[in-house]
Amino acid sequence: MIKTSFIVNGKSYEVEVDENQNLLNYLRDELQLYGTKNGCGKAQCGACTLIINGDAKRACTIKMSKVEGAVIETIEGLSKGGELHPVQVGFVNTGAIQCGFCTPGMIMSAKALLDKNLNPTKAEIQNALKFNICRCTGYVAIIDAVEMAAKILRGEDVTYLPTEGGVGTSPIGKDVVQKALGLPIYAEDREFPNMMYGKIKYTDYPSAIVKKIDTSKAEALEGVIRILTEQDIPGRKGYGLLNPHQPVMVGEGGKVRYIGDPIATVLAENIKAAEAAVKLIEVEYEVLDGVWSVKDALQDKKFEIWNKDDITSHTKIRRGDTDKAFEECDLIVENDFYTPNIEHAYMEIESCVTNMDKNGVIHVHMSHQGAYDMRNMFLKTLDLTEDKVIMDTCPTGGGFGGKEEPTIHLQCALGTLLTGRPCKIVMTREESIMVSTKRHAEILHMKYGAKSDGTLHAFKGRADVECGAYDSLSGPVVFRSGVTMNGPYSIPFAHTDSVGHYTNTPPGGAFRGFGSTQPCFGTEILVDEIARKLNMDPFEIRMKNALEDGKEGITGQTMGTGIGLKKSLIMVKEQLEKVKDLYQPSGPNKKIGIGVASSYKNVGIGIGLHDGAGAKMELKADGTIMLKHGAASMGQGPDTTFAQIAATVTGIPYSKIEVINNITPECPDGEETTASRQTFVSGNATKGCGEKFKAEMVKKIEAGFGKKYDLIEYKKDGVILEGKMITYKELASKIGSFEVEYEYIPPKTSPLNQINVPKVGDDPVEYKIHYSYTFATHALILEVDEVTGEYKILRIIAANDLGTAINPLQAEGQIAGGVMMGVGYARGEEFVTKEGRVVTDNLAKLKLPKITDLPDMDIILVEEPQLEGPFGAKGMGELPVNPVAPAVSNAIFDAIGVRVRSLPITKDKVLDAINNRK
Repeated sequence: MIKTSFIVNGKSYEVEVDENQNLLNYLRDELQLYGTKNGCGKAQCGACTLIINGDAKRACTIKMSKVEGAVIETIEGLSKGGELHPVQVGFVNTGAIQCGFCTPGMIMSAKALLDKNLNPTKAEIQNALKFNICRCTGYVAIIDAVEMAAKILRGEDVTYLPTEGGVGTSPIGKDVVQKALGLPIYAEDREFPNMMYGKIKYTDYPSAIVKKIDTSKAEALEGVIRILTEQDIPGRKGYGLLNPHQPVMVGEGGKVRYIGDPIATVLAENIKAAEAAVKLIEVEYEVLDGVWSVKDALQDKKFEIWNKDDITSHTKIRRGDTDKAFEECDLIVENDFYTPNIEHAYMEIESCVTNMDKNGVIHVHMSHQGAYDMRNMFLKTLDLTEDKVIMDTCPTGGGFGGKEEPTIHLQCALGTLLTGRPCKIVMTREESIMVSTKRHAEILHMKYGAKSDGTLHAFKGRADVECGAYDSLSGPVVFRSGVTMNGPYSIPFAHTDSVGHYTNTPPGGAFRGFGSTQPCFGTEILVDEIARKLNMDPFEIRMKNALEDGKEGITGQTMGTGIGLKKSLIMVKEQLEKVKDLYQPSGPNKKIGIGVASSYKNVGIGIGLHDGAGAKMELKADGTIMLKHGAASMGQGPDTTFAQIAATVTGIPYSKIEVINNITPECPDGEETTASRQTFVSGNATKGCGEKFKAEMVKKIEAGFGKKYDLIEYKKDGVILEGKMITYKELASKIGSFEVEYEYIPPKTSPLNQINVPKVGDDPVEYKIHYSYTFATHALILEVDEVTGEYKILRIIAANDLGTAINPLQAEGQIAGGVMMGVGYARGEEFVTKEGRVVTDNLAKLKLPKITDLPDMDIILVEEPQLEGPFGAKGMGELPVNPVAPAVSNAIFDAIGVRVRSLPITKDKVLDAINNRK
C-alpha cells in the first residue's frame, strides 16, 4: 500500500491504495466513476481513455503508483451545469454514437486533441483517435463529430439534429445523451450491497474426458464463499437456442469439446479471491485427440466429437438438370475459396449481475439479443417458473450476433439462486475471445456457367462449414450459405450443398451476415471473371441477371416488391463515374484498381417458423407516454426508430414518447434481434400498436369529456381540445391511465422445398422461404504496389437497399459500420486456433480496423419500398459487410491481373499471387 494524491475532475484526493492497482479499477471501484470503460485491460481498445495532465491516456495500464500529483479528467467531468461539452454535443448530433461503449473513450481522446488544436485536419483527428476502436460506426460519423465540436469551440455556426421527427427524419437518438455522458447503463456498471464476485474455471484441454475435479484447496482460501460444479445445477445441464447440448459446466465423467468449456464457478467476497481460487482447482483429464478445423473434418478420421459423421446439418438446392445445363454454357468458371473464422470483438465484454428481490425473484442484469429466449434458458437451468426470473436488460455494448446465447450468465444466476446474494461475473477479453461464438470458416468450391451474352445459366457449389464444438446457430447459418450461394441472381439451374462439420474449436454462431457473407466472396469473384472473359462491364452483367420483382431465386421463390438491386447498381455506377478519375497512382510500381460486388440476404427468420413481435403503448398516471418493445438495443437504434414510427401514426411528438425494451415481463416478446428482422417485425408491431393507441385515446377522451372532437392536437406538454391545453397528467387523471398491446405476424413463409423448380399450379407460398430480402452493391477503388503486394483501399461506394429509410442518419451509420467490418474481413481479421488453443487471444492480434484505416466513403440509401414493411421499410444492418471482400479481390485483379481467393487478403497473399503469375 502507498499514499498518493491526485485530482479527478477538479476534486483533490489523498488516499492509501495498492500501488499495483490500475487507475481504471480505482476509478470504477472506489470512486464509482463508471464512464471509464473496461474493454480489454491491455491498452488495445481505448474504451478506458481519459485525460491526465492534458494528454489522452489509457487507464487500464496506469498503476496507481504513477498518478502522484496527476490532474485527471474523466467523462463525468465534461458537462457543466447540465450542459453537454461541445465534444459531447458533436457526438450526439452526428450519429457518432451507436452501442456507446467506446464513446466515452472516443470523446476524451477528441477533447485532448481539441484542447491543443482547434482546427485539426482529418489526418490529425485520425492520428489522435488511432488507439480507440469502434466496432459499430465505421468511424465516419466520429470524424464528423470531432469536426463539429471544433467548429463549436471556434464559435462557428453548426447544424444540430432536430428534437422532433417522424418517419424519414433524423432526430436526436433516444439513448445517445446518456451514452455521451458515460452514465452507468451497462451490466458491468451495476452494483448491489453484499455482492459476490464470480470467476469461471475453464478446461485446460480442448478435447478430453474430465476424470476428477478437486476444489478443496480453492474452498479453503480466505474469501471464497462457494464453488459450483455441474452437480449443483438443479435443472437442465445444457443450453442452446436450438439444441441445448452445450454444458453449463462439465462434470466428472463428462467430455470437454473445446477450450472454452467451463468446469467450475468460484464465488468469492472479492475478485482477487475468486481469481486466486480458480488457480487452485485441480482437474484430472483423459486427453483425447481432436478435430482442429474444417479441413481436418474433411479428412478420414477415427476420432468422434459427437457421432461418426460429425455432421451438424446439410442443406441442398436441386434446381433442374445442372449437369446438362453446364453442357449448354458457352463459358464456365470454377474455383476454390476460403473464408476464415472471425471474432465478433464487440467492445463490451460479457458481463452479468444477478440479484434476488424480497419475493425470491431473480433479476438478471445483462446484455443480450432476445429477452424471452434468454429467460427460457435461465428457467430450464435453474428449474424455475416464469414468475421467478426477470430479465432486467441492459443496453448491449455491441452484439453482431454474438450475444444470442449465454456464456457466464447462467453460472452467475445459479450463484444467486443458491446463496441468495447478488453476484457479478465479468469476463476478461481473453476469456471472451476463447469462449464466445465465431463467424464460421468455410471451404467453398463454386462453378458458374454462362451464355456468350452474359446470361448466367448454371451454378454448382459446395460449402463445408466449420461449426465448432456445439450447434449454437450453425444449422441456420449452414442453411443460408446454401440458399444464397449463387448470389443475388436469377438462374434456371442450380445445385448446391452446404454441410456443417463439428470441430474441437469455439462454436460457430450468429454473426452479421449470417451465412450469406462467406459464399458472397466466391460468387462475386466468379461473376467478375465471367464479365472479364466476355468483355462485359461488371455492372452490365449484374444488371442482366439481377433478381427483381417477379423473378425466381435458386430456391424457387418468386421475388416480390422492394427489390432494390438494380437501383443499387445504377446508383453506384453513377457515383463511380464521378469520382474514379480523382485517384491516380501515388508512385512507381503503384497501380489503381476498381472492383465491384453485389450481395443479398434475408430479412427475418422465415422457413415457416414463428417470426412475430409485439409492442405496447401506455399512458401512465403521471402523464408519461411509454412505448415498450422487444428488440435488443445494440447500437442500431430501435428505440429511436420505433418512437419515430409511433410519433408518425399517433401524432404525439417524438420527444414525448419514452421507450423501454427487452425487459421481461413488462415488454412484449420481440423474439431474437437477428436476421435484420426488427425494423420489419417490431416496426410493424409499433405501427399497429400506435394506431390502436390513438384510437383508444380518442375513444377515452370523448367518453371522459362527454363529447366528440373534430380535432385533437397532440403537443409535447399535452393535448389541445377546442383551443385549451390539457397536460397529459391531467388527461390521465380525467380518462384514466391505460395500455394497449399489439402483436404483428409477418407474411407466411414455408420450409425449403426439396425440389426448387415450381410447377404450374403450385402455390408460390410453398417456395417462399423468406418474406423479405435486402440488397447491396459496392464499388471499391484501391492502389496496389505490384512489387511488394501492399495495397490501400482509397474509396468505397456503398449502396444499400432498405425499403424506406425510417431514420436516414442511423441507416447511414449502419452502412458505414458494416462496410468497415467488411474492410477488416477483407484485409486482416482472422480468429486463429492451433490444435484447439487460441492464438489470436487479444484485440491487437485480431487486427481490427482502426480509424486510420478509414477510406473515403460514399453511402447511398436505396429506397425501394416493400409494401408489407412499416412505411415500406425493412432491415439492412447486416448486409453492408458482404460485398467489400470480393470487391477488394476484384479490384486487385483490375489493378495487377492476379486473383486472391482466400481471406484475409494480406499483402503476402497478393505477393504470392504476383510471384506465381511470373
